[in-house]
Amino acid sequence: MFFLGAGCSSSSGIPEGGTLVRRWLPRLKKLKTGDEHDWESWAKEVYPDYNEDRPSLLYGRVIEDLFLTPEERQREIERLTEGKDPGFGYSVLAQLMTHERYGRHCNVVLTVNFDDLIADALYLYTQKKPLVISHDSLVGFVRVTRTRPLVIKLHGDARLEPKNTGKETKELAASVQATLKALLSETGLVFVGYGGHDESIAEILDEIPASSLPWGIYWLGSRIPAGRIGDWLKRRNAIWVQHRGFDELMLHTLREFGLSHPNDKRFRTLLETYVETFEKAKSRVEEKLAAQFPSVMPPTLWETISRASFWWAVALEARKYRKADPQRADLIYRAGLERFPGNALLLDSYATFLLEVRKDGDAAEEHYKKALELAPEDAGILSHYAELLTARGEWPAAEEYHRRSLEIAPNRAESLARYASFLTVRGDYDRAEEHYVRALEIAPDKASIVGEYAKFLACVRQNYHEAERCYKRALEMTPDDALILSSYGAFLAEALQDHAAAVECYEKAVVIEPDNAHILSDYAAMLARAGEDRDKVEALYRRAEAAAPNDAYVLARCAGFLLAGGNEDGYTLLERSMAAPDAARQGQSCLLASLLYLYAHAESAQLQEYALNRIRTLLNEGVRSPGWDFAENVKRAAISGHPEAEFLEKLADVVVGQVDLAALSQFDAWKKETPSV
Repeated sequence: MFFLGAGCSSSSGIPEGGTLVRRWLPRLKKLKTGDEHDWESWAKEVYPDYNEDRPSLLYGRVIEDLFLTPEERQREIERLTEGKDPGFGYSVLAQLMTHERYGRHCNVVLTVNFDDLIADALYLYTQKKPLVISHDSLVGFVRVTRTRPLVIKLHGDARLEPKNTGKETKELAASVQATLKALLSETGLVFVGYGGHDESIAEILDEIPASSLPWGIYWLGSRIPAGRIGDWLKRRNAIWVQHRGFDELMLHTLREFGLSHPNDKRFRTLLETYVETFEKAKSRVEEKLAAQFPSVMPPTLWETISRASFWWAVALEARKYRKADPQRADLIYRAGLERFPGNALLLDSYATFLLEVRKDGDAAEEHYKKALELAPEDAGILSHYAELLTARGEWPAAEEYHRRSLEIAPNRAESLARYASFLTVRGDYDRAEEHYVRALEIAPDKASIVGEYAKFLACVRQNYHEAERCYKRALEMTPDDALILSSYGAFLAEALQDHAAAVECYEKAVVIEPDNAHILSDYAAMLARAGEDRDKVEALYRRAEAAAPNDAYVLARCAGFLLAGGNEDGYTLLERSMAAPDAARQGQSCLLASLLYLYAHAESAQLQEYALNRIRTLLNEGVRSPGWDFAENVKRAAISGHPEAEFLEKLADVVVGQVDLAALSQFDAWKKETPSV
């Protein structure tokens, strides 16, 4: 039997008691004195027993002083627990509780938490619906069975008379006490994430007979609690396991018991069934309308969606047209936002569409901000907005939003991967890899993240064996993902020198997404490096330019190719790239590459100085351009008599992240910063 405390829920975004006390005390001081200044000193005066190291001891008193009525306290608890999903630790515990072999021995949870995380985890990850006892009046329904998990919420539910204050938690109802004593008579008890400060729990533990809990008592935490529960643990010879992290504990559990990771098959099936049923119903209705009223046009698809009952029906329908007919997708989103004007997730979906498809960063930012006004603690929206800020090179703001996202949902794989990408661009490769690994521990079957990590291993770590394994695994999961195919093609060409296999990958990617300008330009770059006919390569670049005439990345790639061949049209494309409205979206990595082209090929000394000064600033800020290849441009610059040819070659290696920045310190050109023009 498990006894879960607030420490188990912190990694799922619900703060522990100590964290809440630190948040509430400044608000309480402002309420009492008019400002939050020096709240810790004030707290020590008002609460003489306030301990900075153990603020959770004041939880009951502070919540009672700040939220004066039970209704106010309940609203605060609802706010804290609303919208939180069970993280990694809860998913593993749910699998253990329902395991065919082990579950019958450990399928009961006692908890003082108000949240629904363990119950949600059981339903989401195992499809087993537990019996949840969330109120004293339900205790009579307690039945311990071999197959159905049982969750007893000792302090109530966030939505049903939660017990918070010292008076409320001092004692439990007699019926609850009797039930617990019976449950504990023939089992063992494992405390996890619990502080051990509840008098009501201490009362029950003191009263159970010595013959109870024959399978032992285990206390998992950084310290044995003081007071009655600590004394009881010592008397009962409890085993103290000095282990603080719930997720880490569950990771060991996953490995030791040979549990498997959950997958998204169930959710995909639910959504696919919904969409399929919707499409069939729509077709039947439109056919009947056409038969009965042949002169009347059936309602357009976006009008149908605008009357949808759920916001995500709008997003799903718009997604079908985002590439083939962006204008129609835009209309669907607009209709949906009229239907659901206050839905933060639909605003977020539309913002991402505006950014990625319409290339309208300003409009995307406007909608992200609207979404965050409605849902300021939504980890997904925060992460998406952070990605936009990253692309614009607004590093401090991007870092802040990435961190806020991960504080709220530390086990959200997509947010971890986006932050890893941010750290990669910043040149912090060790931390980037750490976050990629964490993301894949949580979502090992997320093909997009596996593909991103493969590119990181290839371009940054030069770990080609592991990179190839990851690429193959990603393509096993999503064999028709054009972006992963394109990335794998570049890897095959550059790392493994397998030109034929690389061409095969790119050709397949182009068939799948024939108008994807990035794939076309990357394919052209690969062919250029392989020495293919320049006319063929240029034709691919021009095709990419036609598909995305204002795309900074595509224009920069094409400019680099033309300049390496001595074609002065490259200057015009380079200028267009750096001035493109999409330049902010492509980010500082693309800008850095464009500036290197300018420094390599500009005939004016002033332009070279200007480019080098900006390159210096970006490199010192940690910006890099992994995956770019400047070898032909360096050669062309040397042939053309570049005054710092040796330095340029080393600078290109630093820009792509292959050489440390310190390698430039030996060159006079790097040491001397000249006034910008």
